[in-house]
Amino acid sequence: RNHCTQCLYSRHLDAEFPGDRASACQGLMEPANVSHSGKKGWILLHECLKCGVITRNKMADDDNMVLAAEISKNPIR
Repeated sequence: RNHCTQCLYSRHLDAEFPGDRASACQGLMEPANVSHSGKKGWILLHECLKCGVITRNKMADDDNMVLAAEISKNPIR
């Protein structure tokens, strides 16, 4: 996981694929929305506040689900 379990924010670390840690941006990734995948469970969508890229990150059981529910009310970007 690459996000805070409480605030759900992250850093823009990956460039080409998850885990490569090759991004030069290093911007703050805002939790923008939440979706659900039958195979992966809850997915957190992050938007980089510096460059605008949107990424998907699997959520874990100890993530702040109350905040995730609030974020899920956001319009999809």
